[in-house]
Amino acid sequence: MKINNLHYVACAVNDFNCVQDFWKKLGFTLLGNEKNSFFWIGGVQIQLHSTMPGSLTASWRARHKRDDLYQICLEVENLDEAMNELKAKGVKFSDAEESEQGKIFFIDPKYTGEYYLGLIELNEKLKHKTISEQQEILARESGGENLTSEKISYNDLGITNIHHMGISVADYERAKNLWQNVLGFDALYQHFKERDFKEDAMYIGDAQIHLYRSDNPSLKFCWWPRENGDGIETLSVCVENINRTIKALRVTGMDIAGEGPESMSQGMDVFIDKKFTGGNDFELVELHYFLRGKTVEQQKKIVYHFFGEGTVL
Repeated sequence: MKINNLHYVACAVNDFNCVQDFWKKLGFTLLGNEKNSFFWIGGVQIQLHSTMPGSLTASWRARHKRDDLYQICLEVENLDEAMNELKAKGVKFSDAEESEQGKIFFIDPKYTGEYYLGLIELNEKLKHKTISEQQEILARESGGENLTSEKISYNDLGITNIHHMGISVADYERAKNLWQNVLGFDALYQHFKERDFKEDAMYIGDAQIHLYRSDNPSLKFCWWPRENGDGIETLSVCVENINRTIKALRVTGMDIAGEGPESMSQGMDVFIDKKFTGGNDFELVELHYFLRGKTVEQQKKIVYHFFGEGTVL
């Protein structure tokens, strides 16, 4: 199947006004209503879903109490082809349904664990449109006729795009089979020996999906899936200048966790204090100088060169 990009990531929300306020404080323009809102980080939508009877959110909320990331949606070129390919591989999925942005179905949760993975084919008004064009179309439909794509794309923290979605897995073979064998993503494998965890990094457009696993009970990558099931535990975004972003964050009245940025494999990172995020990990990343300004293909080659298969750090 042809997967074009990561279309959206959704958060299940308890206190909708509180979560909306968090994103507005960061300078994002939210579209939608008091039950469902959305905005963009780079080319990817972030959707906020309230609990509604009979919805996926309600089903997920019955098992999880805090606000958290619960759904990933990939854009495919042809939904029927995707369904036929999954069927041929013996993968079960829900019936396709029409949504506001296109026709969508979800892979059976037995293949994902405690998150939902959807595939969507955009409708004709959005398909093959640039992100700017999609933004302006959806803004008009949401009552934001005067909003330009430049206004929608702006935020106060200098966030440019999603760096990765972190998925901690207890059943690594299940996760690897789905993402790599079924969906066909190539992965870079890293083994962080001193910190005792392993990571698979897969690119979807300019965003990445990271699968984390560890047997060290002191690490989040071990205890998180044991307590919550395989699930999305980190939203990581790229910023132009991490120290400038921290200053802008503090102007809003929020702050980071810890004392300051630390080195990670692809740059410097820091997390926003969880008391402001609803409980999930929100990571800010400034890429290493040798990755900034590079195309995705160039980044892949550089990352593979330094952190390729079997790398031990």
